Amino acid sequence: MYKDVLAQLESYIESNDLKVGDSLPTERVMAEQLGISRGTLREAFRILEANGVVRVTPGGGRFLERDLAHSNLIIDMVHELNPIDATDLMELREILELKIVELVIEKATDEELREIELSLSRGNNPLEIDNTFHLALAKASHNTAFYSFMKFNLSLLAEIRMYSLSKEDRAKKMSVEHDELMQAIKMRDTENAKAKIIKHLEAVKLSI
Repeated sequence: MYKDVLAQLESYIESNDLKVGDSLPTERVMAEQLGISRGTLREAFRILEANGVVRVTPGGGRFLERDLAHSNLIIDMVHELNPIDATDLMELREILELKIVELVIEKATDEELREIELSLSRGNNPLEIDNTFHLALAKASHNTAFYSFMKFNLSLLAEIRMYSLSKEDRAKKMSVEHDELMQAIKMRDTENAKAKIIKHLEAVKLSI
């Protein structure tokens, strides 16, 4: 899916002669022109955003930040990842987040911890809240590579996570798991925080 959509986006940008700094049409317009759903388009954009190809402004507009012609490595990575099993991606995420939690407790300031906690109330739906929270954690790790990989991983798992959160009570349970993890982080209790992130990710895997 991502391979096809990214190829369509590349073709669209080239055929419309869009340059770095140019604004992109709205999701609705682009989805109609490409003949795909807005959800599918949004997930493809998230991959491009995670890799610096597209920039999103606070008002929701998107701008071409980097020439797709110079982003073949990014597209190739997505192509290679297409056949990877979701379980493999979840295992990668567990490794990433265990280290992220450790770094957050070690390096994050009190203000950054407050920002992470505030992220639990930001988002229009459970998936957005989940994204915002986990990316806030990754950002507070002070490791830009972890942050980029987390964005990429969350994007690739987006459809599976949406399916998981559609199940009865899963969104409520996720909220509790986030709160428990946040409390352990605020206490700067590394072992408890690691146990909570494992509990959270195990619950995600069981709900897939």
